[in-house]
Amino acid sequence: MNCVSCFVKPSANNGWVAQIDNQEFGPYLSCDMALKVAIADALARRKTGCPASVIVADADGTVRAKRCLCASFAPQPL
Repeated sequence: MNCVSCFVKPSANNGWVAQIDNQEFGPYLSCDMALKVAIADALARRKTGCPASVIVADADGTVRAKRCLCASFAPQPL
């Protein structure tokens, strides 16, 4: 199964967007709000067994942060 990338990036119209599966959500007033949308989607996908990652980028496309939420990063039972 391919890892779904949930991108957070500045919007062309000011603000920030969350881009998930070729759909854009937003624009939001802050990066934090767009990041909450991306994380919520990634966690929902992970819960159903779909690997997902969250990526935050600058306006020039430089990746500032990336966190993979794939099954290999899931907490293991004790």
